[in-house]
Amino acid sequence: MPTVTFMSLSLNSLNSSFPEFILKNGNITFLDLSENTLFGSLPESLPEKLPNLRYLNLSANGFSGRIPPSFGKLTKLKYLRIAANKLIGGVPEFLGSMTQLRILEIGENQLGGPIPPVLGRLQMLQRLDIKCVGLVSSLPPELGDLSNLSFLDLCMNQLSGSLPPELAKARKQNFLYLFGNNLTGSIPVELGQLENLKEMDLSLNSLTGPIPTSIGNLKQLTRLALFFNRLTGKIPPEVGNMTALQILDVNTNHLGGELVATILALRKLQYLDVFDNNMSGTIPPDLGNCLAL
Repeated sequence: MPTVTFMSLSLNSLNSSFPEFILKNGNITFLDLSENTLFGSLPESLPEKLPNLRYLNLSANGFSGRIPPSFGKLTKLKYLRIAANKLIGGVPEFLGSMTQLRILEIGENQLGGPIPPVLGRLQMLQRLDIKCVGLVSSLPPELGDLSNLSFLDLCMNQLSGSLPPELAKARKQNFLYLFGNNLTGSIPVELGQLENLKEMDLSLNSLTGPIPTSIGNLKQLTRLALFFNRLTGKIPPEVGNMTALQILDVNTNHLGGELVATILALRKLQYLDVFDNNMSGTIPPDLGNCLAL
């Protein structure tokens, strides 16, 4: 019989517990069962039966229960996608031992609990998605140790406390999504060091203080969303340096002062929302001409 190393059964109508026959194909390195209606618990024996796995995608099913501790033995795994299930029991600390991971997607479950600081050990990690799982506690500064991280999505949780300035150590970040939490305190000036950022969404929190002038360093940023916070001060003139910006949304804050004329330099700007602030003065007469509509 031929040796099976690649198996993709995604986007079918599979409706059962985890298929046992798969565990008999011990040479599998790529397994994709996503977007079915599989249910029940994840098999404890999977790491033992499929020790050569590099890619595992079980997303968008109905798996329930905890992520088995045995999954920590999948030391060759590079891609773990188990988002959009019904998993519980917190974000396991043993994930910090899976040091070959490039992709970790466990969002849209019912995990709860804090983010384990040991995730900062995943030096190869490029994408971390733990959105919509009921996370509580604060953001661990160890996330800044993820030197290869390009995508971080922790949105729609219950994270509290301030934004750790250490997040700026992960200089390769392209996408930073922290919206829909309970974050407080000011926006760290250090975030201006994330010069590779393309999108940053800190909206729907309780952030206070001014928009830091260092934001002008983000010259690759296309979308900046800060709406529904408690930010004060003025929109800094340094936003005019963000020449790639297409969307600037700061509605429903406590910003004051005039709308800075440097916005006119944003030739790629398509969407500007400053609704429900305390701004004053006149609207720059050429503002309509700068919007790339």
